[in-house]
Amino acid sequence: MTLSFSPSTQQIPGQPQPDVIIMNGDTVYLKWTFPSGYQEDSLLLSNRDQRLEGTFKSSRGPHGNISGKRLSNCSR
Repeated sequence: MTLSFSPSTQQIPGQPQPDVIIMNGDTVYLKWTFPSGYQEDSLLLSNRDQRLEGTFKSSRGPHGNISGKRLSNCSR
C-alpha cells in the first residue's frame, strides 16, 4: 500500500486521510477514524529519512509493526 498525504486543497475524494497528523522532528503520529473504529500509528523516520517504521494500535486492541520505504520527499 502507498500512502500519500496531500494538502487539504488537493485531496482525492474517497481516499482515506488521517484525522490527525503530528510531525515532531523524525517522529510522526497519525490517527485514522473509520466507521468501525480507529487506528493510531506511531512512526519514526530512519535511514536518512528513507524508511518509516513504527507500530500501530487499533480500537480492537492489538499492536502491530509498520515498515515502509519513503518514495519521495515531502513538499512543504
